[in-house]
Amino acid sequence: MATTHAPFRAFTIASAEGRSHLDQLRREGCVLWIGSAISLFPPSDLPPGQALTNSIAKLLAKGCRDEEAVCRRASAVAFEHLMEACPEKDIAGDILTDLYKAAPFNRLHEGVAHLMKAGVVEHIVTTNYDPCLESAASRTASPTPWFDCVAAEADVPTRRSNKPMIFKIHGCARRDAMRRGGGRSLVFHLRAEGELPEWKRRLLYRIAAGRNVLVLGYSGFDFELCPEIPALRSTVTWCSRRDPMGDPDALSVNARRVLSGSGGTVLIGDMGKLLSQLAGTTVTTHSAKRAAVTLGDLLEARLSPQQVDEWRVTTMTGIGFADETIVLASRMAQRPGASKEERAQALIALARGYFHKGKYRHASDSYREASLLASELGDLERRLGAELDLAEAQRCAGLIRRARRTLRAVEATLPAGAGWLRTMTMLRQCLVLRHDLQVAEMLRWHGRATGIREQMQMLLANVAGDCAARGAWLELQQCELWAARARIPFRLIYTGPMNPLPSRQGYRQLGYALAESMATRDAMAGGESVDDKELHDRIADIAQLGASAELWKLSWVARRRKGRGFLTPGEHRQAVRSWRTCEYTFWLRVFLLLRP
Repeated sequence: MATTHAPFRAFTIASAEGRSHLDQLRREGCVLWIGSAISLFPPSDLPPGQALTNSIAKLLAKGCRDEEAVCRRASAVAFEHLMEACPEKDIAGDILTDLYKAAPFNRLHEGVAHLMKAGVVEHIVTTNYDPCLESAASRTASPTPWFDCVAAEADVPTRRSNKPMIFKIHGCARRDAMRRGGGRSLVFHLRAEGELPEWKRRLLYRIAAGRNVLVLGYSGFDFELCPEIPALRSTVTWCSRRDPMGDPDALSVNARRVLSGSGGTVLIGDMGKLLSQLAGTTVTTHSAKRAAVTLGDLLEARLSPQQVDEWRVTTMTGIGFADETIVLASRMAQRPGASKEERAQALIALARGYFHKGKYRHASDSYREASLLASELGDLERRLGAELDLAEAQRCAGLIRRARRTLRAVEATLPAGAGWLRTMTMLRQCLVLRHDLQVAEMLRWHGRATGIREQMQMLLANVAGDCAARGAWLELQQCELWAARARIPFRLIYTGPMNPLPSRQGYRQLGYALAESMATRDAMAGGESVDDKELHDRIADIAQLGASAELWKLSWVARRRKGRGFLTPGEHRQAVRSWRTCEYTFWLRVFLLLRP
C-alpha cells in the first residue's frame, strides 16, 4: 500500500502496486541512475565509498591518543571530504584508478546491459569509476558499436547520437589509466564537486530531463548531483532495500529531498528482483561479500610520514578534535629538521586546535608566528590565510576592533586575482557584522539592525556564489548557517543549482561534528525539539573532542531549553570548567551571559 502521510509513495517490489509501476517503466522506458552498490556483487566485489572512508580513517587514526575515537569520527566524514584534505591528490587518484580500472562485470551489470539493448533502459547515468557496465554492454551481441560511453568532455559525440548512452558522470578509471597527457576524469574530492560543468549539465538534461528516472544502488550522498535531479522534472523512482517509512535511515536526507521535490516513488526490495521484474526474466546474483579494502595501506606506502601527518591534522581540525590536534600539531612543529614551510603549516594547525579549545590568545600567538614564517618564505597566500584566521580568533575572544583592523589590513594587501582569499575575507567580515547585529538587536536599534543585515546579505551572496562554483561545501554550508542566524532567507543569497541541506543535516553529511553541534544549538534556540538522549550524546561527543568553547554553549542552551535539572552533575561541572577555560575578554563574558 502507498503511504498517505509522506510526500512520496512507497511500495514493495512484489506488491501489486510495485509490479504495476515496473510494468509501466518497462512500457515507457527509463533512464537508470546507478550507484556503487551494483558493483558489490561477485565477481566485481568492489568496495563502496564508505568502505574506502573506513580504510582511510584507520590510517589517520594511527598514533593518535584515542585511536578508536578518531577512527570512528573520521569514518563519519564524507569520502570526498577526506580526500579533499589529502596533500597528494594525484597519488590518491592514481591509486583509485588502479583499484577500479580492471574489475569484471557481474550478473547485475549484465542484466542492465540487456535492458539497455532491449530499449527498456534508454540511457544510464552512473557515478561509478569501474568499467563494468560498458564491459557488460560490449559483450552483448551486436555487429556494430551500439552505445556511447561518455566519461569526459572529449567523449561527447560530436553529432546528435540516437544510441543509448552510459554517462559516467564522475569519470572512468579505465579511461584515466589509458590517458595520454589528458586530464583526469575521476571526481573523488570535494572541490571537484562544485556546480556541474556546463557540458555535464547539458548532457544530463539531454538524456534525462522529463523522462522516467530509476535510481538503483545509489546513496544520494554526492554533493553536486542530487540538487540537479528535481530540476530535471523527471518522474523519479528510487530502489531501497529497507522501508523508508519505518526506518529513518533507509534513505539519505538527500534522497528524501529528491523524492519529496519530485513526488517520486520508492520501490522497496532487492535490486536483483527489481531488475528481474523489469526484464521479465530472472537476473540471478550471488550474495555480496565484503571486499578487502587496502586503500589506506596503499596510501600509507606512497605518502611520507610528514604528508600523512598533514592529512591527519587537517582532518582532525575539520572534525573539531581540539586535544588531538594540539598534541599532533605540537609534535609536527617541534619535529627535528622541519622546514620553515612545514613549521608554518604545523603552527596554523596548532592554532586551530587552540581555537576549538577556546584558547584564543594561544591561537592568536600561533597564527602570528605562522604569518611571520610565511612572510619570510615569501608565501603571501599562506600569510594572509593565517591573518584571516587570526581575525576570527580575535573576534571570538571579544576583541572586535582588533579583528576589524586585521581584516582591513588583509583586504588592503590582497593581490589582484586572489579570488578565494577575497571570498574568505568577505566571510570573516560577515561574522564580525553578526556581532554588531546581536548588539543592535539587544539594544533594539531596529534601523541599525536592518542596515547590518543588508550588508551581511550582500557579502554572503558573493561568498555563496563563489563557494558553489568552487565546490567549497563547508563554506557554502557556513553561508546557510550564518544566513539563518541573521534571519536572511538562503534564497536571497544564492539562486544557483547547488542546494545545501539545512545546517544540522549538512554538517552531519560532511562529518563536521563541531559545526553540527552549533547547528543543533541554533535549532533548539529556534524552538525545535531535540531528543534528550541525542542531546546528552551530543554533549558527551563534544566533551570527547575537547572543544571547550562549544561544550559550554551547547550545555547552556540545553539547560535553558530543557530545564535546570537536565544536565547531570558531571555535565554541569564540565560545562563550568569549559566556560572558565575559554579566553574571553571581560566584556564579552558579560555580553554572553546577558544575551537572550
